[in-house]
Amino acid sequence: MRGVVALAVGVGMLAACSGGDETSGETDPTTPPAVTQTAVTTGPGSAEPSTTQSLTTVPDTTTSSTAEATTTSTVPPPAEHRIGVRIGENGGEFYDRTTGETWVPRGFNHWQWDLHRGYLMDRTFRAGDNGLEQAKVDLAEMASYGYDAVRIWVTACFEEAPGCMVDERGEVRPEYIANVAEYLEAAKANDIVVMFTVDDIIGPGRYDLGTAPLCCDEWGGFNLLDLTAGGIADQQRFWTDLIEGLMAVGAPMDAIWAYELRNEQFFEEQQPPLSTGGVVTAANGSTYDLDDPVQRKQMLDEGLVHWARTLSDTIHDLDPTALVTVGYFPSGQGPEAVGYDQRLVDPGPLAEAGVVDFIDYRTYPGLDSGGWDWMWTNSFLGDHVDDTAILLGETGAFHSAYDTIDEAITAYTDFIADACRTGLDGWLGWVWDNQDTYTETWSAVDEGYAIAEALSPAQFPDPCEPPPPATGNLAYNRPATASLFEDTEEFSAPPRSAVDGSEATWWTAPDSGPQWIEIDLERVSSVERIVMITELGADTPLTVDVELLGDDGAVLATHRFETSEAAPRLDLEHRFDPPVPDVRRVRATTYRDAWIIWHEIEVYGAFAE
Repeated sequence: MRGVVALAVGVGMLAACSGGDETSGETDPTTPPAVTQTAVTTGPGSAEPSTTQSLTTVPDTTTSSTAEATTTSTVPPPAEHRIGVRIGENGGEFYDRTTGETWVPRGFNHWQWDLHRGYLMDRTFRAGDNGLEQAKVDLAEMASYGYDAVRIWVTACFEEAPGCMVDERGEVRPEYIANVAEYLEAAKANDIVVMFTVDDIIGPGRYDLGTAPLCCDEWGGFNLLDLTAGGIADQQRFWTDLIEGLMAVGAPMDAIWAYELRNEQFFEEQQPPLSTGGVVTAANGSTYDLDDPVQRKQMLDEGLVHWARTLSDTIHDLDPTALVTVGYFPSGQGPEAVGYDQRLVDPGPLAEAGVVDFIDYRTYPGLDSGGWDWMWTNSFLGDHVDDTAILLGETGAFHSAYDTIDEAITAYTDFIADACRTGLDGWLGWVWDNQDTYTETWSAVDEGYAIAEALSPAQFPDPCEPPPPATGNLAYNRPATASLFEDTEEFSAPPRSAVDGSEATWWTAPDSGPQWIEIDLERVSSVERIVMITELGADTPLTVDVELLGDDGAVLATHRFETSEAAPRLDLEHRFDPPVPDVRRVRATTYRDAWIIWHEIEVYGAFAE
């Protein structure tokens, strides 16, 4: 999640890079046995391998390559996973292998929150005092509403917090693995499947054996983890420990929906070698001149595919029918991105190569400069809906954007419907229960489980068709056009921001009036009331002409607002008595000798039957 989980991202790795405790580089006695690997080496931009190297490696600090890993295990193979992916009539989709039916994930991200030394982390699986029993209660509650999927951090425990997956000797705690297995048993008993996700791989003395010697002059941050052989070897060791550990204790592996290689994958422009330039050799064996923008991008694209393919192969060698995914948020380098973001995001090469089973995309309504269309444009995934299953793996409603639970529900359902109509294949909300620890977003259990009820399959059966707005606002998230709007490299305020349900965004016309904005209600409606929210920073007269238009454009009713009152917030409201029937569009023309801004335009009434 952008913001919350960012508190946890990279803590163990960044601590090592800033001079924290480092390992001696000696192989840990519990390290998995040596594995035979094949590293495919290509030159920048090459479509075919230029050399092939056969390597025998031990996943410690001496690891020199990690590709095409084959792991030998004496543990019997797991049962076939219930959920698979395929190309259906409408593109990539999930399906239930036991029935052959299309399967639509609907559920929530799941945490048992803990604040330790200022970091937000999860305590569900800890050895000793943990949140496992409450998590099992949560799973039963989710199932009672008809939800079928959860996503949970399988390791989000660090900074010397008690009971984490790896102990102070660098050994995996059996109790931790047993707790993960018990969670899977509870999920399976409730007919819920589980996606395990991670940020940084936390495990000093075990999961930093490959990265510690490389950090941090030449490689740093997530560049170190994902673009170096040592970083990939550390991640191979983690996934091997987890999967073999679960299989050894008899965990119901078929309850696992997917392994997510990274909650939010990105490279870091302000970490070496991207921040320093020069010539480097990445984990795939290729050498790149980072002062050449073309080769720089090639390293990121080819390195991304190599990282994901290597880890996916490692997982599938152990658990052949499991699904593997990677998480992404809207790219700061997208075609409509606003402002600078040093996190370099582009899942396109991963989707193009097909080295993971699906893509997990996450974004939220109400906080960015545009609605769903804007955020999807910046996904770099638009060309892959037909050939790749794509999940809306995080979405929700922030208190700062939505003041009431009804506004939050309307935002949730409309956003999910937008994603569904785009071709995404299910959703997970943020979050089931914030437990009064993380309170920035509305949770599913707030106000008597209002969101859990409203988003349930019984109340929201077709995720492509949202129910009537819980607020009664007919204009919410409807198409909006305008005579003019502000759109620069630093900021964008399009007309859709006036109907996104959030007062934290707005439509701005960077010129004096008259300027108009028009909202298409998309259905013929009976309009009872209109509310317009703006701000006036000076005593400048403001006049607004509101027109209610029929399907043919005829004017059915009008109203004029006039004011010169300066105020940080100004609410204009008019009630039509009697309600005006047969309205399809609402147009507001503003006259003012200054810039024009509307935070929200709300239209209340009822859609025609």
